[in-house]
Amino acid sequence: MRFRMLGPLEVLSPDGWTAINAAKWRSLLGCLLVRPGQLVPTENLILELWGDAPPTTANNLVSIYVHQLKKVIGDTERRILVYRAPGYMLRVAPGDLDLQQFESLAAEGRKALAADDPERAALQLSEALGLWRGPGDTRAEWPGHRASVARAVLGAADAGA
Repeated sequence: MRFRMLGPLEVLSPDGWTAINAAKWRSLLGCLLVRPGQLVPTENLILELWGDAPPTTANNLVSIYVHQLKKVIGDTERRILVYRAPGYMLRVAPGDLDLQQFESLAAEGRKALAADDPERAALQLSEALGLWRGPGDTRAEWPGHRASVARAVLGAADAGA
């Protein structure tokens, strides 16, 4: 399963790249994507989705959103988006998230610069920048998305300084 978040949040479905139209589903997926392979407690997801004023049915709503996301991403065998007490984890294989690809290419570019190989550095950094698909999704903001993208960009910028 592949995911893109350097621009509008999308998942690769059998029908091609698909946007997640429901704002809360998109925010939930974004919260999990910025922590790939990590268990995110349901309590944290509720805080990310509703802040300090969650509805009384927040636990049930998170479960429903997860169920719907599993349908969208085709996770019928429950191997990608999994529940482990006390929360959820999104299993993302290496190279299946554009942000991870960006970070890897930027790191290779930094290594090439350190090795005094500007041509290879330019190639790697250009490829990293090519993953950006325009402005992010402003319909649903989640704090972790901005922080994760900022870390990736600043890490690449620090190497060039």
